[in-house]
Amino acid sequence: MTETVFNEFRDHTPFIINLLGLLFKILGIGYAQARLFAGIFGIIATILVYLLVNKKFGNKTATLSSLLFLLSLPVLKQSRFPNQDVPLMLFNALSVYSFYYFYETRKKIYFISSGIFFGLAMLTKGPLAVFAPLSIFLFLVIKRDFKVLFSLIAIGSLVLGLLVFALWPLTLYWNGRIDIFWKYLDFTFVGTIKILEDRSKIIIGLTFSTSLPSARFRWFCCLKESGIDLKTIHPITLSTFHLSFFCPR
Repeated sequence: MTETVFNEFRDHTPFIINLLGLLFKILGIGYAQARLFAGIFGIIATILVYLLVNKKFGNKTATLSSLLFLLSLPVLKQSRFPNQDVPLMLFNALSVYSFYYFYETRKKIYFISSGIFFGLAMLTKGPLAVFAPLSIFLFLVIKRDFKVLFSLIAIGSLVLGLLVFALWPLTLYWNGRIDIFWKYLDFTFVGTIKILEDRSKIIIGLTFSTSLPSARFRWFCCLKESGIDLKTIHPITLSTFHLSFFCPR
């Protein structure tokens, strides 16, 4: 299977699959190892929620937030499978979280870290990683902080993320298999549109009308109980909302 099919696999980038293979090399191949791999990302994401909220609102609210996140059905479900969804959520959140630290401390290393995590998110699931820099962009526009938005460190962070992602097509090019990358782009953009066209609009409507609002409602309640002024834009609010908005469903 791996010799005849896997090397031609182009539906997703191979980053997460390679990480899973590395874990199998260390711990052996099995269902338990696969579930452990998936659970690691879910556990790290939960810890991230706790640290993020605890920094601003204290231990009690942070504990409640992390429990709400951990016990949500989408996270419980997706954290059991070694796919790209939970790692994508984690890397996207880490990218925004790193930006939050930069905005609070003005230490450039955090903005650089944000770019690296953005690149890892792209290596995880391609275009869906765009929501991290898009969130940062919208935040800076709303804040009218154009000095940061057009700064060299912001542009450099974005370019760094793109360079991290470029490691995959460059590797394919050096091995004479750049055709896999072109097929990946075709599947990701053209193929996805065809798949969506084939799906029932009713099913898609039910998914968006039930799953998305429920995830948003949980975090709205959490933020409201925390005493956050929801009319005030703040990096901590951006980061927390981002993590809940793009959690796997």
